[in-house]
Amino acid sequence: MHSKELRVLLILASTLTVGCSDQQQRTIVSAGPPRGSLELEAELSYRTLLDHEDAVGISGSCWDGTSRWLVPETNGHLLRIDRNDKIESFQLEGIPPDHDLEGLACDADRFYISTETDEVGRTQDRVLIVEIIEGVGQVVDTLVLPYPAPMKAGVNQGLEGLCLADDWLIAAGEILRTNDAGVRQAPILRHKLGERDTFLHWVNLTSRTGKISGLDCRERGGIIEVFAVERHFEVGRILQFELSDAPSKAQTVVELSGIIRDTENFESIVVNERGRVWLSNDNQYKTITGPSEETVLEPIPAFAH
Repeated sequence: MHSKELRVLLILASTLTVGCSDQQQRTIVSAGPPRGSLELEAELSYRTLLDHEDAVGISGSCWDGTSRWLVPETNGHLLRIDRNDKIESFQLEGIPPDHDLEGLACDADRFYISTETDEVGRTQDRVLIVEIIEGVGQVVDTLVLPYPAPMKAGVNQGLEGLCLADDWLIAAGEILRTNDAGVRQAPILRHKLGERDTFLHWVNLTSRTGKISGLDCRERGGIIEVFAVERHFEVGRILQFELSDAPSKAQTVVELSGIIRDTENFESIVVNERGRVWLSNDNQYKTITGPSEETVLEPIPAFAH
């Protein structure tokens, strides 16, 4: 058995042990009513071609303080984009078999990659913890996040969005529910690194078909501010809302369909301190549907901090 295969098996064994015994959900709160939300204006700044052979099917992005990072869904690489938009690719090792890479979060030291599989009836999914060691992204640990009972994930349903706010890891699931008022809601899982509990939030969606496809977030005075992409074929919106131990008091919506050609398949978002937004598209739906690009919006004052 090769060392890489042994490492994958050890990771899976550790994940199953930790995931079944340590994780539990503690609270259920809602965030942001879709009715009465404030709609913000946005303006396209520019678009950049992601001209690299590994930039295919981008599924997640993050900002580590100096560079933007992207993760494709299936080709096993991390992409670093510097301030001059130069792309550098790092191979990933230790990815469990049959896992697609969906969301990406990072700090100065580590990367967190949320996943999905085709296994039907899953009650949880994995977040891979990655460090770059000698120029290669190595999976060094895993974290299991549980779905809200009795919901179970199916094919093409996983932890689609991921972000990091200080030491809070925030993940968005693709499985949905409709509440008693008829509002479609997505589960948002809030997990503090190094602790056992996972907090469950239900975030109200604003369309009839959209799902959360990408997240960015930051901590502000004990409240986690979240920027989420809600998208489907005909839907493209940015939602801004808060997560805490109480229901969210604020939600804003940026409609993208009026400023972007048609509606792109955006699966990742980065928002900087000035409110500038980077959106990356997934250009791989059954076949390659076009170029991989970053769409950059002019700074949105309400997104600045």
